[in-house]
Amino acid sequence: VNDGRLPAEWAIGSAGGVTYLKGAQRTWQGMGEVELSCSDGEVQFHALFDAGGKAEAIRDSVKEHLIRFGDRYVPLADPVQPISVEDGQVSAQFVLSPEQVKRLQASASIGYAARLGYPDVLAGFSVDAPDRAKERISGFLGGCKR
Repeated sequence: VNDGRLPAEWAIGSAGGVTYLKGAQRTWQGMGEVELSCSDGEVQFHALFDAGGKAEAIRDSVKEHLIRFGDRYVPLADPVQPISVEDGQVSAQFVLSPEQVKRLQASASIGYAARLGYPDVLAGFSVDAPDRAKERISGFLGGCKR
C-alpha cells in the first residue's frame, strides 16, 4: 500500500546554536535523514542513513558522493568532514553549490547516494518532499544569507 515508505516528516530544529531543517523518512530499508543548515552564507547538507552491518564497508569504498534530486544524481563537493559511521549509520556533510540549492526547492524528493567501487553500485536514500515540504525548504533557504 505504501511501497514500504512511511510519510516523510519535515521540521525545523536547533542544536548548538545552529538552526536546521530536517527531513526524515523510514522505509523498509531503514531511516534516512537530510538536514539543511546555514553557515557563513553557505548551505550545508548533512545526510544520515541506516546501513546496518554494511556501514563500514560503505564508508571504506565510497568513490563519489552524490546528492539526489528525485531520480537524478548530481556530484557533491568533497565532504566538510570525513564520512563517518556510528551504530550502523553512515553520515556525511557537504556545502552545496548555488545550483544545488536552487534544485532543492523544486525536487519531489531529496537524498544522498555514495557511488561505491563499481560504477552502477549506489548506497543511500531519499526523503519525499511534497508541496508542504517544498514550502518549508524554500522558506528556510530564504533565511540563509548568500
